[in-house]
Amino acid sequence: MLLGRSGPYADIRVATDALDNLAVLVDELDDDDRRRLAATLLHLTADPDVIVATGAVIGLDRVRDQTDPDAALDAVTSTERGLDRAPLGFTSARYPSLRVELMVRAARIAGPEQSGRFAAVLDGLGDEPGRGAVVAELAPRLPDLVLRRLRDWCTSDDVAVLTSLPTHWHRVAAAGALVPWPAEANAAVEQAGRWRDWVDADTVALERAMTGADPILNLPEGLDDPRRWWIIDGEPWNWAAWQADDGALALEVLRSGWSTTATTRVLTEAEAAAYLTAGIDGVRDLVVELRDD
Repeated sequence: MLLGRSGPYADIRVATDALDNLAVLVDELDDDDRRRLAATLLHLTADPDVIVATGAVIGLDRVRDQTDPDAALDAVTSTERGLDRAPLGFTSARYPSLRVELMVRAARIAGPEQSGRFAAVLDGLGDEPGRGAVVAELAPRLPDLVLRRLRDWCTSDDVAVLTSLPTHWHRVAAAGALVPWPAEANAAVEQAGRWRDWVDADTVALERAMTGADPILNLPEGLDDPRRWWIIDGEPWNWAAWQADDGALALEVLRSGWSTTATTRVLTEAEAAAYLTAGIDGVRDLVVELRDD
């Protein structure tokens, strides 16, 4: 079926797409059978015939909602599946290896439970072409993870990651982390703003953040420090965690009351370790202390 030899579109005179036969099959299945089909497709990603393996990876798009994200990551991390082959036989294959093609599809179904595993997979991918595409697929689903690790995985060439983040706050923070952006990135941001119906003022603010000229995105409030700083985590109108180019961390917290001023403190080694281990919950007492300072 993946090779186009079986199914209602097997006749080359009526076939319109290499996976039309699979689409017909999926329409005839209930959810349980679709889950079994997804498991079969994951198995076939290791097929010796690279065309079959490519069709299996792309075919997962038809059963996205029934694909087990952990099983997809198991396949991605396997060293015995031949995933470092180049895709073949399908024009919809876009990336340099079957591993990246499968990672893109795993990113589309990832949830918080897969955060740690996905971070390890992306770290292992190195600078292989396509890593930015994987992060862009991950950005709408795990924006906090992407923001924390943005400078490890992306550069200012990865504008698709910036525009895929789900909230204005995440996008502005990400823009400040990767400044300066190339001039052509503005056109992509403006186009994304039109497609996704962003408020015009938000698009303008994002483009300003991309220049690196906005001081509130270059340094936490109240901190006199020559190091390069960027936001890695936070909650709008509450707190923001910052990282410096030497690895130091700082916490900026909006003060209580009607003011819009904030208090910032560079974290001690113990506080930084607590934050890196448990996130903001590891330094929750410090948030309260700085808010009422």
